[in-house]
Amino acid sequence: MNPLEVITITIVSGWLLVLSVATLVVIRQSAILTVRLNRVKGNFTEKIGLDLGVAAPASVATLVPEVTRPRGYVVLTSSSCTACHELVPGLQALRIEPNVVALVPGSSHAAVQLAEQFPPWIRVIRDPEASAIAQALEVDRTPYGMEFQQGKMSAKVYLHKPADLAELFESGKRAETRRGMTQLEVAGRGN
Repeated sequence: MNPLEVITITIVSGWLLVLSVATLVVIRQSAILTVRLNRVKGNFTEKIGLDLGVAAPASVATLVPEVTRPRGYVVLTSSSCTACHELVPGLQALRIEPNVVALVPGSSHAAVQLAEQFPPWIRVIRDPEASAIAQALEVDRTPYGMEFQQGKMSAKVYLHKPADLAELFESGKRAETRRGMTQLEVAGRGN
């Protein structure tokens, strides 16, 4: 083989590699988008988290006393979740509720960085407690927000943007002010 053929084969191989990687990235992003859109539309019927009205396990109430208050919130994130890394910086502007706890499982550098991005009004719990709490609450999807009233799950929602967490806060306030409507009815609209 002459040098020109070697250069041509190298260039063609390089472009094929680039095209292959680009195709895989597009397929991955399409799958992620499909899953997110299906969750928003409610096409996923899997059970995530405790049922509404169910009391938080005693182990959770011990580690997260915020859930036993009139209104307390738990936000589950993950260091490997791209949506979580996009969501957390936007929470700085909310400053809505003092009883918010963020669970950040993982011991990697990415988990440390994610935990440091939460606003100071959100208490952060890291591993090993974060994983144990998430498992006790039966939540394995992120980012995910839960509202507890007097120790019972009253609302839960995927958090696609900071406004979703703000709406979760507002639904809890509406539950307190509306007469003749149970907490579960109000919370059910957040699903």
